[in-house]
Amino acid sequence: RREVVDDLDEIVGRVDDRREFDAAGLKQSWQFEPSRRQLWSFGAELEQRDANYAYASLADRRGLLATLGGTAPPVRGLAVEASGDSYGLYVEDRVRITERLIADFGLRWDRQTYLPPGVDSQFSPRASVLYRFGSKTELRVSHGRFFQAEGLLDLQIEDCVSEFWPAQRAAAAEQLRRGVPGQ
Repeated sequence: RREVVDDLDEIVGRVDDRREFDAAGLKQSWQFEPSRRQLWSFGAELEQRDANYAYASLADRRGLLATLGGTAPPVRGLAVEASGDSYGLYVEDRVRITERLIADFGLRWDRQTYLPPGVDSQFSPRASVLYRFGSKTELRVSHGRFFQAEGLLDLQIEDCVSEFWPAQRAAAAEQLRRGVPGQ
């Protein structure tokens, strides 16, 4: 990435952002159907990642901006290397209680070795019940925890951030959906 502004109303400019990212991964999923009313799904994920970031910046604020605030140019130079592994394990049990009622229970564990200690592991239990009123209306009630960790390539180096944030957490809520099932 290269940016050149050169005097957009006297805020001169320059940026030079270089990133390199390598990843190798393995993902395996299995399903087992012990009966026509039950389906078990389980799997594992592993990914090894390496990233190099180089960021440069220069802004030369001139004219009115310089006289009003006396702002110093934000000359920056930042180089960061990061690497780590990401692991994931999951298991799910889906049970068709009746033709209209389906229950789903699951567990997921994730870990990212590049996140700060204490926030590098997430455990996500989930439960869901689906009731089909007809071909176009169904009600799903679910509860659980869902996490999304910042990817190794998502580091906000352009904002001088050189540390990764903890995984973001979301909680599932009730949902009423009208429409064709499966959409």
